Amino acid sequence: MKLKTLILSGLLAFALQPLAFSQQYSVASTLISNGVILTNGTSTSIVSNYSSSASLAKYQEFNLALQFKLVGGGAGPVTFTWTTSDDGANWATTGPGTGVITLTANGAAFVNFNTNVYIGSAGYFSITNIAGATNNATTNISAVVWTKPRRNG
Repeated sequence: MKLKTLILSGLLAFALQPLAFSQQYSVASTLISNGVILTNGTSTSIVSNYSSSASLAKYQEFNLALQFKLVGGGAGPVTFTWTTSDDGANWATTGPGTGVITLTANGAAFVNFNTNVYIGSAGYFSITNIAGATNNATTNISAVVWTKPRRNG
């Protein structure tokens, strides 16, 4: 009887294993990978345009991970401008479907930022502009979208 129970327990654990894996966080899209913004040391930031987007029609929220550093010293702001879209073609330009995340550089040390983003009914998310710090080149810029497990079915 013990052998039968042991075998049934093992089979049940093996059968439920895919369900456990399906609940893991996963990368939905790498919006920017190792980008560089060169600045000229003046008070004007150089703005770069990006067009990569994440398709998130199955999710109402996700985790956004941003990372960057300066080539040398400085603590100027680095701003990430984002937007959402319902169809992947028409992007919001104002209002609740847009936003800016401003982070302070920490010299040549990496700045890592994670936040949960709620996009409601929008199906797509994109970083549209990044303004680099004015006092040094901004490098190793990355923006990664992580999907979260659905908890409501």
